[in-house]
Amino acid sequence: MKFGVSVSTFSTKFGPIMFPGNLDRDIKTIADLGYQEIDLFIKFAGEPGLQKTLAIIKQTGVSIGIIAAVSAFVEDGLFLSSPDRDVRNELLSRMKDQISLASEVGANVPVGTIRGSEGGKDREKWLAESLIILHEHASNQGVKILLEPVNRYETQLINSVPDALTFIEEYQLPKFNLLVDVFHMNIEDKSILDSLILAGNRIGHVHFADSNRRVPGLGHLDWDAIMTTLLDIGYNSYCSFEAIPGKNPIQDAKFALNFLTKKQKTINIQRS
Repeated sequence: MKFGVSVSTFSTKFGPIMFPGNLDRDIKTIADLGYQEIDLFIKFAGEPGLQKTLAIIKQTGVSIGIIAAVSAFVEDGLFLSSPDRDVRNELLSRMKDQISLASEVGANVPVGTIRGSEGGKDREKWLAESLIILHEHASNQGVKILLEPVNRYETQLINSVPDALTFIEEYQLPKFNLLVDVFHMNIEDKSILDSLILAGNRIGHVHFADSNRRVPGLGHLDWDAIMTTLLDIGYNSYCSFEAIPGKNPIQDAKFALNFLTKKQKTINIQRS
């Protein structure tokens, strides 16, 4: 497994971003700490200064695992399950630009709360139609659309891993992968470990945060069991810390990376 951390190009009150707002400065610190990847939150694909920031990131050798553009949902109220076709089409247009940007930097695109907060069969149908359009555009550019189950306090539409797999089967979306977030799973899934096994090779990205949404090691989740299960199912890609930072984000990031790196070494020794 390779560890990453959540960052953004803008200051934000959205909690679980470890390094918000000063990425041109923070990316060197992230690289020096030993992180291999970032989850990059941007406002929109053409935002001013973004290309300069991407160039700085490239110089550090840190990979971009996912790119999430948030202004469409947070500021403009657009979402993929909207009953208004014009709203869906506007968002799809913006997300196609996001996909093109992701293709340029070798990243994938998540679908979390941008799908909308209300549930129901009509919402599911409109979401499925939107996802099919996005997938067709993304697959032509080598980008994966990652569906993220999110807890009930943030959306009523696809809360758990079983929910996501049922949705994929019902709407015949066999090529879709998941972004699984153990923080949300701790709220919604009967067993984090069983759901990781159930998702199996559909897992395309993993978010790590502890039970309190702080970095791993500051809550009560069983990280030995979580990491062992991920290794058992053959997952060896990015696990990104989408966590609420404390007063010293650098200290939190250093602690979490050391904490899980040591656990991974111990697990690998036990498995050998």
